[in-house]
Amino acid sequence: MTIRPLTGMNPAAILTGAELFYAQQVGTDVKVTANQFAPIHYLAANYGVKADGVTDDTAALQAAFNAVIATGGTLELPRGIMIVTSTVSLAPVSPASLNVIGQGGGQSVTIGTKFVWKGASTTTPMFRLNNISRSLFQGFFIFASAAFPLAVGIQSEAGATGSTGTNAYRDIFINGTTNAIDKGFAFVQGAGGIDSGNDTSVFDRVEVDNFATAAWSFEHGQSKSHCFYGCRYSGSGGGGLYGVATALGASQEGGSFVFLGGGGNFAAGADFYIGQPNDVIAIFGGNFENSNRFVDSPSAIWNSGPGPVVLTSNRWAGSNLNADGFVINYWSGGTLVLVGNIIGSDATRALKVFQAGGPSYGISIGNYYASTDPNVLVGLANQPFHWQSFMDFRNNNGTRGVLVSEQIVNQQIYSTNSSVSASTLLTGANIFGGSIEHVLNLTGAISAASNAQLPTVANLLVAIGGLFQINQTFKLRIINGGGSGSGVWTVTTNTGWTLNGTMTIAVGAWREFIVTLTAPATPTATLQSVGAGNV
Repeated sequence: MTIRPLTGMNPAAILTGAELFYAQQVGTDVKVTANQFAPIHYLAANYGVKADGVTDDTAALQAAFNAVIATGGTLELPRGIMIVTSTVSLAPVSPASLNVIGQGGGQSVTIGTKFVWKGASTTTPMFRLNNISRSLFQGFFIFASAAFPLAVGIQSEAGATGSTGTNAYRDIFINGTTNAIDKGFAFVQGAGGIDSGNDTSVFDRVEVDNFATAAWSFEHGQSKSHCFYGCRYSGSGGGGLYGVATALGASQEGGSFVFLGGGGNFAAGADFYIGQPNDVIAIFGGNFENSNRFVDSPSAIWNSGPGPVVLTSNRWAGSNLNADGFVINYWSGGTLVLVGNIIGSDATRALKVFQAGGPSYGISIGNYYASTDPNVLVGLANQPFHWQSFMDFRNNNGTRGVLVSEQIVNQQIYSTNSSVSASTLLTGANIFGGSIEHVLNLTGAISAASNAQLPTVANLLVAIGGLFQINQTFKLRIINGGGSGSGVWTVTTNTGWTLNGTMTIAVGAWREFIVTLTAPATPTATLQSVGAGNV
């Protein structure tokens, strides 16, 4: 086999990897041709990037990115410090794929590949991605300081085609030193962008420290199913608000994500700030410490969105819990599911988990709670109405035992005039007091049979207010506590009701009912008699 010599080529190109050489066997020969395909391996240094910590490398970086965007391929970043003074944009006309590879993103600014922000703008990102898809960004460090604060480290925009997505970020470290970076990553719709096409990314061993607002912020609804593997964040002793946020966009609907392993600390707002999830949000096996809350959501967005939030096998601990005691403050519409978590380390605090209700329940299975409050799982007005708990444990100031979510029974005394024997109209407040069981004692000593007419279902829903949910049930016990009177009370119907079973209650007796509420176009309710007895 013979090798035909190359003519007119610079041998240094082979050594530097600046050009791709194509080898093809022809008979007994190997023919080597320069640029048989467009170059796929680029060196940033060949476009003027100095990485000496002194030269402004912004224009040279932009030129290097423009070259690799035009053809696709890999851009190799040098070891050293690159000064960036304005946004470097990766925004091709049509979607492009590329690899951007540095020499490591360790915490030290003296080794590896470093980008240092020294721009005058405090509202623009260092890197802006638009129409970038199926790309890899790996092995570099982004640094900002109080002297030169930075809005966003990497900003991904949906773009006019909505096609940005499925990118991977690996071994990247972003540090704002004194909370000089507002957001490490921001996923936004962008100017002229459309909210369509899933903006899905993978984060592998990525860390964001010393941020001001959020380490990661997903701000449009189609930013879905992001995956985190072994990622971490730190708000630096109370400076940064949120580790991962989906409620900071205009619609407060930031899509969904899965967070696996890793963890975070010192989030002054919450480790996770949840908006209106339209898909599943899942947090598995993380370790979180010294934040204000584990999960928070803005109460103004309470809605009937379907996306559940699932917390499994996590540890949350620390002494910076919000003064109200709510480690989870959950107002979103989907079901909140907690399985096998360790929540709380200070067993002298009244730690609680709040689930507002809406169209779904909170489900708690096999969790450990450190709290002095017996009602760890609560809803509106501190009621446990919307929770299902199974085999949870509570550490009450050193005393451990099975968590019993105390179900509050409201007994309301409704007195009637002893001379009244005609029908009496009940109100919504008479038969519902905000708990899973309500007792109404009719104490009037009536001398003849009387009717206790139910309120209209619409009136009942007013009394229930924010606690209402579709197919909600609660127990109602009505007591005929008329004393020496001989009258029998009979429960009668009203607009929206369906009554099943015996409705009469003799003097000195009680009858129990199950009330079931539904909400089609016209709200309805069912009253089912389930038992009776004597006082």
